[in-house]
Amino acid sequence: VVAGSRGKKTIISMIVCALRRQKLAFDYALTSEVPLLPDRVHLSYEARIAIIEGDEHVTSALEKRFQLEFYRPHIAILTNLMWTSATDHATPEAYHTTFRTFASSIERGGKLIYFDGDPVVKQLAQGVREDITAMPYDQHVVVEKEGKTYLQTRYGDFPVYIPDRFFLINLNAARLACRQLGVKDADFYQALSEYSVSLLP
Repeated sequence: VVAGSRGKKTIISMIVCALRRQKLAFDYALTSEVPLLPDRVHLSYEARIAIIEGDEHVTSALEKRFQLEFYRPHIAILTNLMWTSATDHATPEAYHTTFRTFASSIERGGKLIYFDGDPVVKQLAQGVREDITAMPYDQHVVVEKEGKTYLQTRYGDFPVYIPDRFFLINLNAARLACRQLGVKDADFYQALSEYSVSLLP
């Protein structure tokens, strides 16, 4: 489950790109459109992986609990927390409480991949149960060579197009999630290099 105030769609796109390149079957349930996918929901009996876009809004007019309370993920990504009056939460504290409940719903032995640059998220991650592994991420390192940008990795440098400053942060979140799903970092970098270059204007 990918949750947080922003970045979810980009991270999911990156995960999808890497899984497809490795020919790993996956299901998904999304609240927004992802360009790499034909629709927002795909469920099957075959796939052992399900990607869910975490939604912090109330479930329905009858069920007032928030959708984040129902997922029970084995792997959770938490990007950042930015409360606004447009959310279904009256206060920032109520908003943060929903995400704390989400973090506590992670299955035993699960992983919480969290953005280390958000102080609220960082504090939340430090308070998870002992049986949950909290894994921080931040912006990926790049290097400039001959006017081009490359991801700097232990497997070599991979050319990359960076559409905005959050791209390199989201990339690391997707990389850690894919590693948990059995995608080697080297394969992930190759897939994301091809993915990002395809975004060239």
